[in-house]
Order: sequence, then structure tokens, then C-alpha cells
Amino acid sequence: SGTTAALNGVTFANGVFMAVGEQGTILSSTDTRTWADHSQAGLGDLCGIAFGEGMHIAVGERGIILTSPDLQDWRLARSGTTNTLRSVTFGDGGFVAVGDSGAVVSSRNGTEWTHQNADSTQDLRGVCFGSAGFVAVGAGGTLLNSRDGGDWAQRPSGTTNLLKIETV
Repeated sequence: SGTTAALNGVTFANGVFMAVGEQGTILSSTDTRTWADHSQAGLGDLCGIAFGEGMHIAVGERGIILTSPDLQDWRLARSGTTNTLRSVTFGDGGFVAVGDSGAVVSSRNGTEWTHQNADSTQDLRGVCFGSAGFVAVGAGGTLLNSRDGGDWAQRPSGTTNLLKIETV
């Protein structure tokens, strides 16, 4: 990829691989051999990236959320949290991001974000969307589920180990 920064998150959407990492690193590739650098220096580490409804969303340290329609022009969005956001996903017409201390925020458009009560103080490490709605996982075996990204319920995971979601 040509970067020396540690990469923390990767996704594939709309025909493009996208990766994010340390010190605002943002990379993209259509073939995994040649990577374009879209890094945003000075913003801290980025942890997750997603795409939906024509919008790229990157999340990271101190609750940072970056939005871009084209991977070139990035804008800051207010997340409403200072907790590090570790993961973001798109589903059911909206975005959900999760992070440290049980932080959950959601957005229908990628630019306006709302804090959601997940009734958890555990660090959340991953979120994805599927037929059961949104699922978030994290420390202590935390497993949360939401049909709409707003109303969250804890579910038994059967473990107290750290849970993560890794998807491409």
C-alpha cells in the first residue's frame, strides 16, 4: 500500500477497497495492487470505514467522524461523543458507529449523528448489519442487537471473552 502506518480497518463497497489507520491514514484501491492515499493528517488514528448511500464514513479517536462522497473531499461531522469510535457500518438506510465505553451513534445521512443508549459501558469493538438488524460486539462478551440502530438490547453471547467483527 506504500504506507508505514498501522491499518486498523478495511472494507469493500461500490467496487473499491478502503482502509483506514494511524494518523488519519485513508487508502483506496480497485485492484489491491495500487493504492491511492487520501490521508487526513492531524486527526488522530482512524479505526473503521464504511460506505452507503453514496457516502464514505471513517471513524476513530476522540469520537471523530469523517464523511466524503468521493474519498477526496473529507469533512468532519459531530459525533456527540469523545469516546474512540472503533467500527462503523451501513444498513437499513443508515449508519451506526460503536466504540469505547459503550458508545453508539447513528445517522441517516452520514452528516448528522445521534447518540443512542445501548445500556452498556463495555468497549464495543465491532458492528455489522444483516437479516437480524444491527449487531454490536465488544469486551466481556458483550453482544447487542438493534433492528433500527436506535433501540438496543443485550443478548447472551455465552462468553466473557472480547468479541470482534471482521468483515470485508
